[in-house]
Amino acid sequence: MSAEKKQSSINGSFRTIYYYIRAEDRRPIITVCLIIQNSQISTNRISRGVTICSSLDHPCKKTGRNIAFGRAIQALIHKTSAGPIKSDNAYNVMLDTGFKDSVDHMFVIAPNSYKSAYNPELSIWEQKLISKLEKNPDPS
Repeated sequence: MSAEKKQSSINGSFRTIYYYIRAEDRRPIITVCLIIQNSQISTNRISRGVTICSSLDHPCKKTGRNIAFGRAIQALIHKTSAGPIKSDNAYNVMLDTGFKDSVDHMFVIAPNSYKSAYNPELSIWEQKLISKLEKNPDPS
């Protein structure tokens, strides 16, 4: 699992975090974008966008980020979750690429998860990433 964070400001009140679940050969097979609105963690509105490559895809980090960001922003704008993740397909993609099973990361693609999620239940990893924002609230 690799986490690469990009924190930016959108309209002065949004922060973004990207992280990736990679195959053993380091290809990003799942891209996750978290958008956090407001600076205080207790009053945040959070959205999550998820992109899952099929085993036939040639992963492209930029494309994955763009799709995940688009899904996260749509969840935030519409204040709703959409696009249920077909867990069997996502799990198979992870197994096919040699990903070692991790309960915390499987949480993101678990049943009742969405590709575009508004105020989702966060994984432990996501909670840690967001808590770092609280310690460093300046996006620059």
